[in-house]
Amino acid sequence: MKDNKYSNYIKSLLIVSIISAAALVTLNSSVKAQSENLEEKLFKRIEAEAGVNNLDKVKDDIKRVLKLNPKHSGAIFYAGKYSFQQGNFENAEKFLKRIIYDPVYGSKANQILAQIRLKNYNSRFMSTLKVHLSGESFDQALKLCEEALSDMPDNKELLFSAAYAACMLSKKDKASTYAELYAVQDNNSPVSAELKTLVDAWFTDSFDNEVAIEKFLSLKSKNLLTPPVKRRIKNLLIESKSTDRYEEFIRKESTQPGADKDALERELITFYLQQHQYKKALELINQRPIDSLEDNLLYIWALCETDQEIKALNTAKSLMVVAPRDLRVYKAWVESWLSYTTKNKNTPEGKDSSGESYQKTIDKLFKLLRPDKLVTQDPELLIDMLRLASFTDNDIEVQKLQAEVAKIAFSEDHEKILLKTADELMSFERERIAINILESAVNQLPDSYNIALKLAQAYMEKNPEASIRICEEVMEQHPNLIRAFTMWCDAMNLAKRGGEAVSELVKRLSDESLNDTVKRQLNIKLEQLRIQGNSDTPYQGTEKRKEGQSYGDDPKVDNNKDDDIPGDELLETIAGSDINSYTPPSEEEEFEPLDD
Repeated sequence: MKDNKYSNYIKSLLIVSIISAAALVTLNSSVKAQSENLEEKLFKRIEAEAGVNNLDKVKDDIKRVLKLNPKHSGAIFYAGKYSFQQGNFENAEKFLKRIIYDPVYGSKANQILAQIRLKNYNSRFMSTLKVHLSGESFDQALKLCEEALSDMPDNKELLFSAAYAACMLSKKDKASTYAELYAVQDNNSPVSAELKTLVDAWFTDSFDNEVAIEKFLSLKSKNLLTPPVKRRIKNLLIESKSTDRYEEFIRKESTQPGADKDALERELITFYLQQHQYKKALELINQRPIDSLEDNLLYIWALCETDQEIKALNTAKSLMVVAPRDLRVYKAWVESWLSYTTKNKNTPEGKDSSGESYQKTIDKLFKLLRPDKLVTQDPELLIDMLRLASFTDNDIEVQKLQAEVAKIAFSEDHEKILLKTADELMSFERERIAINILESAVNQLPDSYNIALKLAQAYMEKNPEASIRICEEVMEQHPNLIRAFTMWCDAMNLAKRGGEAVSELVKRLSDESLNDTVKRQLNIKLEQLRIQGNSDTPYQGTEKRKEGQSYGDDPKVDNNKDDDIPGDELLETIAGSDINSYTPPSEEEEFEPLDD
């Protein structure tokens, strides 16, 4: 009996278990079906919105589908596509790379991945292009643009950049071509019109500066008013001495967002100083707190220009303590000392505001500043140190410095200081040092006739034959440069060949096209030569100098032969006791070329 009951109980449990399991299977199937219905429903909505390019509307649905089924290829694809459209390329790549082999979405995923790679490349390319443009490496910038334009000839940004870079490189044809192509692609927009204006202004003839200035000042685009363009505008305004427009341009710049007003005011002060408007410069300086090194250096410059060199020396001395590693402070002191000495024809005496004598400061500078380093670090300071040594009669430093000055890679910017230094060296009877420096400069700057004529002046008394050769080379390049011709006449006269010079003067004076000023200058020179009458030897001409050869290297002349002879005896040895030492033309007699 008991066994029957137990058996029935077991049967009942089995039946209940079977019924429960069946019910559970039915429930799971129902839930799964509901989940699949929801996933399918959501995805259909996603596909519909994707078809009208509106994935932003269903971004939450994409998340829900992926939560229901993390391996859903379609949802993964649209998640990647949505990230791509939002510019989140890194996230897009993460999604799309998971389905590149999917039979349905793999091809589409690969297409978007290719676009991402292209955009990344373009981004890096444009970043590199911008670096070249902002760094003013216009050769590299134009090369990049032209390479890219071979694949993308209609790319507006590339055409714009190419036109701008070509303009900065003074490649007129290319600049005009790219500007025209940009105008076509940009439907002749105002920006394209400004780009054409920039090209027109940049290549306006130098004698038509006013036209160029007007065109430049009409530009409004920030992409065109770049630092090089602003410099060009400022240089044109400086050349035209247009103070009012320069002031207006600086003030307009200072109102731009992010403008460095202090730097712009310093530019204006520099402009005033360059234009000799020293009162205006000092007024503006005094309106500003003179606390930066740049402001102090401008202050020293203004003090020197207003005959306040002692105050300038004290200010520069203070800066040496504050900024001992900045060469500009030493240059400011040296230039202040030189300014005082040249104006007063005497060196500053006594002590500065710190109680140190000026000579002691000079001695310190000779020990502190290394000439071999200044050759490249600050060539002008090196030249100034040579001038300082000459003024203070420091022969040891003069010899040391002149050897280093001759190593300078001279540029046109050095012309003014070279001419001044040569004059000072010659006034201290250091012609040989002046000649060495000028020879180096002439070889590097063959187009600078001012330096060449200064070298001719340096050679004049000791070696007039060398002066003749120099003047003839200059006249060959500048046939209407009257100053070169009159100096040639002087050299011929000192070489006792004045007869040929007289004949050439008479020949030139027979030219009826000469204006009255030139005729007067030539007649004065003719009268001088006739009075001196040094025409003992007929002129036989001079041999042309070989490239790189010193003008003094004439096989018929021993340039070092008389170096140790005292001044008066040397003059007698070379030209005879009846010849006066050569004096270069005064400022009134510095004849300018007719057409050079």
